[in-house]
Amino acid sequence: MLNPERIPFCLGPEVKVAVVPMYFNATVPVDVEIIRTDLETNQQEVLKLSRSQIREIERKAKSYSQESLQTVVQFDYPAKKPGVYRLGKVLDEYKLQVQKTTPSTFVVPCPRAWVRPIANPNRCTGDLSDMTFEVEGTPPLKIVYSRTIDDKDRSFHVQSLQPDKFSSPLTGPSRGGSLIVR
Repeated sequence: MLNPERIPFCLGPEVKVAVVPMYFNATVPVDVEIIRTDLETNQQEVLKLSRSQIREIERKAKSYSQESLQTVVQFDYPAKKPGVYRLGKVLDEYKLQVQKTTPSTFVVPCPRAWVRPIANPNRCTGDLSDMTFEVEGTPPLKIVYSRTIDDKDRSFHVQSLQPDKFSSPLTGPSRGGSLIVR
């Protein structure tokens, strides 16, 4: 199973690789395909685990079976591009297809927000604030910011930023939470 906790990940300037957990239960695979769907073009790409990655899974499985600790082996898949990831074909040592559950894992660009420069910085006492945010990211987004006036710190929250009538694939009955950088 790929990412059984269904945690969404993000990539950005500070996060170059999302480490997506993959679990193998009571089997040692010899061939594993991951299907990545590009978020912008909707094109699918088939990624195969390398021989060294397969050997690492096999080594962990043998180590666990000798120690009789567990039958589940975790392998951390390094996702380097944004997209929707899911398990494709998984073959065991007898070249039989392994039964798998295939929930989608989202690896999106990390969200960012910044304050846009004020058009007219010359204001008088009593004028209303004229602050505008620029926001990039996969909805829904939440912005938390603070400002200090007369040495008093005030926090503000803007939640559920998303276009009208937009349904995010990151939320739903079986999902929750926000993007987690790992």
